[in-house]
Amino acid sequence: MISRFLDKDDPAEVRRLVPLLTLARLVGNSTFRLATPFLAIIGRGLGVSLPTMGEALSAGEFTGLLAPLIGRRADRHGRRQAMSIGAVVVGVGALIAAISPTALVFALAIVTVSFGKLLFDPAMGAWIGDRVDYAKRARVIGITELAWAGSMLLVIPVLGLVVATAGWRWAYVVLAVAGAAISWAVRRALPEDRVAPDARTSARFRFTRAATCGVAGFALLMMAANCLFVVFGAWLEDAFGFSPAAIGATAIVLGVAEVTATSSTIRFTDRIGKRRAVIAGAALMVPLGLALSIVGHHVVLGLIVVGVYVAGFEFAIVSGLPLLTELQPHARAASLGIAVGLGTVGRGIVSIVATRLYAAHGVGAAGALGSICAAGVIVTYGIGLRGVGHLSSA
Repeated sequence: MISRFLDKDDPAEVRRLVPLLTLARLVGNSTFRLATPFLAIIGRGLGVSLPTMGEALSAGEFTGLLAPLIGRRADRHGRRQAMSIGAVVVGVGALIAAISPTALVFALAIVTVSFGKLLFDPAMGAWIGDRVDYAKRARVIGITELAWAGSMLLVIPVLGLVVATAGWRWAYVVLAVAGAAISWAVRRALPEDRVAPDARTSARFRFTRAATCGVAGFALLMMAANCLFVVFGAWLEDAFGFSPAAIGATAIVLGVAEVTATSSTIRFTDRIGKRRAVIAGAALMVPLGLALSIVGHHVVLGLIVVGVYVAGFEFAIVSGLPLLTELQPHARAASLGIAVGLGTVGRGIVSIVATRLYAAHGVGAAGALGSICAAGVIVTYGIGLRGVGHLSSA
């Protein structure tokens, strides 16, 4: 199915391996995202409150501090090694989550999963950047990003049924088995990298104006999304009495929004320009986050607002990925790693702040925090990248 989105002019290696890499990302993203809609349920199973679970979730985000080192290693030693090891680590994290007796051990599991994604995702983006021209790169990266939407549209609803019938631990067992299988497949399918002899010395990220604004805006975008992701399940449960299965089913709303946005990225971002696409997505998020203060008590309107908010985020984040791979072509994985790393640290901070805001003031307060972060994206990409070579228009 994925292969039909690829162009016949794409390199044969890309057409052959992108479907597998997309499947690997689907497993990794599902493992990473499972906790957020069921955060309150997992917290009850571990005997802790939602704010405490927010802190446990934030622990994984602080693995982003290691991202500069991880991304640079992928630039120096090859994409295949980083991707195959990353897939293994995600599976190990899922297994730790399944057997965790306390919130502290569950936090360790989240740290492990986050570390695995930090290994896999930037290396995969850099692998694509090495092989696909910048003018067409948003389309190919957008195809792999269908795995992010697919995790919420396809996998999380199914795992919601597992949570409802067997418990949340068994959902992580399923993901641990899938992670082991996909790591073997990636290692077997990807050829050895041809690392340039000077890569060990040249693969260093430099904080130029464009690079700083590019990674900072991307991080703010990740933070804006997490403000709602970490309270989404608790909001549905508290405000409308949703069961675990119902929460999993409503993930389909987010999945549809993400698929629609990612499909739009595949079709339009290369045409209108990556920078402009990021700004457009963030601009859509600002008023919608604020609107939750008004519609947060109404299930249909609330879900529509959250769905469109998520669509704006997805369009912006997928459009931003190819731009990041071109900030510094000699250090593609490092650029992606630093951006994702800053974003994960930022998400760790907003996981704590948003869950506490929600506990004290409701979903509208969490939405307002998301709007503030999205406004920061508009500033960094709209002003910070203006006039910076081909990045300002492409």
